Amino acid sequence: VGTPAQGGLNLPGESLRPKLSSIILQRRAAFRRINQGPPTPSIEEAGKHHSPFSIILSVNRFRKTTEEQLRHLKEAGLTAYFVQVPSSSGLLDRLYLGAFETLGKAQEFLRNRVVPAVPKGEHPFVDRLPYTLEVGRRLAPGEADVLRVILKAAGLSPREEKNEDSVRILVGAFRLPGESVETARLLQSQAIPFRLVAR
Repeated sequence: VGTPAQGGLNLPGESLRPKLSSIILQRRAAFRRINQGPPTPSIEEAGKHHSPFSIILSVNRFRKTTEEQLRHLKEAGLTAYFVQVPSSSGLLDRLYLGAFETLGKAQEFLRNRVVPAVPKGEHPFVDRLPYTLEVGRRLAPGEADVLRVILKAAGLSPREEKNEDSVRILVGAFRLPGESVETARLLQSQAIPFRLVAR
């Protein structure tokens, strides 16, 4: 049996071979991506601006300490957030504020606004925390309010970014994708969809 060009018969399976080969290659590529581990965050996913720098105010073992520091900072006019991160001694609360595009902008804010507001003896510093978990995007303001309440009830500290007509909700600021595992587990346990993105 030859090909149609050779004057042979055109069996039904022959016309499907290119299409099946394409589908098989696509599936193999998808399985390779899945087996490579978590997806690498991309800057495009984070929005128009890339803001990887934050100011770390403290790292605390006890949530009560974190909550007291949050109150003090709020009284000083600063909005801070916290996220649980793993350490060799267990889970700790990282208390941080801001998302700055450059190291210089973060250092300037630290000098001018943060250092005067924190008690003596505390040593806040700028760190590069390029990853976050996005739990809501393109939300209407009312939707964002509801999601924020749900996240706070789950013991999380959500941060919002407002655009002209929508809101995006983020949780955490991480040095490495692996630092987000505990927060991701908590979100999964609450059936809250999320994705790891670059800040």
